[in-house]
Parts: sequence; structure tokens; C-alpha cells
Amino acid sequence: MNYELREKVTAANEIVIGYLQPEYERINNCRAEINDLWFRFQKNKKSIGKITWILVVILFFAVGVLMDNATIFVVMSAVLIILRLVLVNSRKNSTQKRVNELNEDIQAANDRVAELEDTYAAELSILPAEYHFETASRYIVKMVTDDRAETIGQALSQCDDFLHRLKLEQNSDAALREQKMQTEHMRNVERNTFISAMANVATARNTRR
Repeated sequence: MNYELREKVTAANEIVIGYLQPEYERINNCRAEINDLWFRFQKNKKSIGKITWILVVILFFAVGVLMDNATIFVVMSAVLIILRLVLVNSRKNSTQKRVNELNEDIQAANDRVAELEDTYAAELSILPAEYHFETASRYIVKMVTDDRAETIGQALSQCDDFLHRLKLEQNSDAALREQKMQTEHMRNVERNTFISAMANVATARNTRR
């Protein structure tokens, strides 16, 4: 075992975990909250859209078909659509305000990371900057301690392989989420097309009168 290397990577790892990692977690928490905010915004937007669609359908049969009055149907549908836009826009503004606050926190954490890396530059110099996070630094220490790497180059190479495997797993999960979003988008397109078709039918009935 390369004891000198172990001592250096261990010291760097302690700084990463004790000082840098809390700031990274702060950044990750902010980003996670931003993603959650936009996810909930999109979910609420879809819910409002579904409710609007249901009300339009009810109006179509109650006013457009039973009462045979396309004008009232079109006007009331327009009011519902406008109300939907107002609600969605209000929700979007409140979400964006919180996102802006979180982005400011992220910038403050990034500034703190830069300050810490400058302060502990000597101790961290054994690890390239792209390895200054807990997952990487811990793995590098493990490779050296387990006598699976005699040089920092070997440890970094094995760490790269490890991180690559993690990335492939994350990409696979992301692809599944993207496919689900595309499916939902197609459903929304079909729903909007149906609403437009109903409006055209009601207009045509009123024109024939």
C-alpha cells in the first residue's frame, strides 16, 4: 500500500466531506426544490386543464346540444379558458419568485465552495477539482486503502469507471421519465383537438338554424 498517498487522499477527503460537501448538499437541495416546484406547477397546470376540459364538455352538451345555442357555448368556453390562463399565470409567477430565491442561494453556496477550495488548496491539490465531491473522494480513498491503486492516476481511473456506471444508471432512469412526459403530452394534444372539434360542431349547428 502507498501510505503516503493514502494519507494525502484521506486528508483531502476529510476536507471534501467536512467543508465542501455541506455546500454541495445545499446546492443539490435547492436544485431539487426547484425541480419539485416546476413539477408541481406542471401537475397543477394539467389539473386545471383537465377541469377546464370537463366543464367545456358539460357546456357542449348542456348548451351547444340540448339548448342548441353555439354562441353561448363559445362565450362560456372562452371565459373558462381565460380563467384557466389567469390561474396558471398566477401560479407560475409565485413559482418563479421562489425559484429566483433558490437560485440566489445556489450562487451563495458556489461562492462559498470557491472560497473553501482556495483556503484548502494545498490539501486538495492531490485531487483534481472535478473529484472534489464526496462520492468521488470516498471512492478514491477506498481504492488506495484497499490496495487497489498504488498511484493517484490509478485511483482516478477506477473512480472514472465507477462514476461512469452511476451515470449510465441515471440516464436510464431519465429516459423512462422523458418517455412518460411525451406520452402525457400526446394525450393533452388529443384532448385539445377534441375540444376544438366540439366547438366546430356547435358552431355548425347554430349556423344551420
